Amino acid sequence: ASFALVSVMLISFAMLTWEARKTAREAQATVVVKDFVFGLFKAVDPNETKGRDISARELLDRGRLHVAADAHGDPLLKAELQSVLGRIYSLLGLYQEAGELQQQAIEVFKTDDKSSSRLVQTEIDYAFTLREHGDLTTAATVIADAAARLHAHPEANAQNSVRVLTSQSNIAVSQRD
Repeated sequence: ASFALVSVMLISFAMLTWEARKTAREAQATVVVKDFVFGLFKAVDPNETKGRDISARELLDRGRLHVAADAHGDPLLKAELQSVLGRIYSLLGLYQEAGELQQQAIEVFKTDDKSSSRLVQTEIDYAFTLREHGDLTTAATVIADAAARLHAHPEANAQNSVRVLTSQSNIAVSQRD
């Protein structure tokens, strides 16, 4: 009974330690993302702009440079920021910049088993970028990879499943045009 009690206590301690580290990491990531976004919009401070208008493109470029310069930070957090910036670039029609950031994020997410959901989301966004840029063959390959990842995980996000099917449909329609 003593052995069982000690075992339960040790396992409980290990689980609490693991949860505390996970919570601390998530809190740190939230602070870093918040500081990153705040840093982007610091560029529109009237004291810095001296009355000059700042475009969304300039803010994105500033963010891209900041992310690229942070070589010693958390690679998964960097990939998250690259993914988000890539999606925004794509929505603005800046497909070359978007694709580069999305490819870099995908490579990092592929190295981490816990990032499969973010990997699928970034692949979906990258397929959209490729389709909009006219590279339908690569877009079809990327979205097929995302679909395979979704099917491999039984707890797949329903929203991602819908986005994959929509993307596959859009690519198929575009290929027939």
